[in-house]
Amino acid sequence: PKGGKQVFLKMVHPDFYIVFDLEWNQGNVHQHTSCKELPFEIIEIGAVKVDPKGQVISSFSRFIRPSVYQKINSYTQQLTHVPMEQLQQASDARKVLADFFAWCGTSVCFCSWGSGDLEVLQQNARYFGVSYTFARPLLYYDVQKLHSIQFLDGKQRHSLEAAVQELGFPIDIAFHRALADARYTTWIWNALLEQTKAFFSVDYEQLPTKRQSLWEFDFGCYQKYVTRLYRTKQDILRDPKIFENRCIVCGQKLQTIIPWFMVQRKLGLCLGLCLVHGKQQGKLRFRQKMEKKSYYGIKTIKAADDKRQEILAAKYEMFVQSQQEKREKHASK
Repeated sequence: PKGGKQVFLKMVHPDFYIVFDLEWNQGNVHQHTSCKELPFEIIEIGAVKVDPKGQVISSFSRFIRPSVYQKINSYTQQLTHVPMEQLQQASDARKVLADFFAWCGTSVCFCSWGSGDLEVLQQNARYFGVSYTFARPLLYYDVQKLHSIQFLDGKQRHSLEAAVQELGFPIDIAFHRALADARYTTWIWNALLEQTKAFFSVDYEQLPTKRQSLWEFDFGCYQKYVTRLYRTKQDILRDPKIFENRCIVCGQKLQTIIPWFMVQRKLGLCLGLCLVHGKQQGKLRFRQKMEKKSYYGIKTIKAADDKRQEILAAKYEMFVQSQQEKREKHASK
């Protein structure tokens, strides 16, 4: 954006929503049998295609013949009860994934219970060389998060089974089978209010390019910023677009009350002031792409009430004290 103007990205509503669920297998971690390029291998895909009015258009259900992990992990077996003999009769990953993407179509938005399935789907597509044009940024709906926003406190996360029971839906098929879980997730998706669906999620498997540098999202009560990959966490903080904070209402630069400081190795906090719209908290989470040995940041800005200000001030005081103790210890040497 020119002149420092913020350009917020928005969800473009599709022709259809793909509510999907995956069952996957993995190696035995204790025996070091995991494949680094594919830690989770999909063994079953179940999905429901829903139109904007919530009507189910069609469904997809297929097993995938394993090629990386030839034995069913004990935890996977306990959940799914799918015998390896049945999987061995299925088509391979390339065939099933290609069929799934063809069934999905192009003008679609993915919905899932939690964020893990979309990441695993992309990892498997990349590993097996199955092409699909995922948008950048890839926006989707985490129905588990939306369930918490509407029915809980926005922070708690309930299992799919617990959520289905709480909402009084009939349980007529066992959980932990892909199509059944996709079907249950669809029921919850259709029970969500439109204002709840305003809180879409951002997939972090793909990140901004160096040319884009940063994605900006406005959710009304808070704003989110996602960075490109950097070599170190310190490089993220050197980016002026991350380092400076703007009011979530008027967009003016916030005056610094408490500068950025680290409370954990992966979390930074700060406090700023808009003379018109009050004090606002910044939170920066650092995440690492292990395979690329790089870091990216996810920053959020939201209003800070008196309680939040007190907590921030106390944490900053502890941070300053710890830094002083480190300096004194170093000087004594």
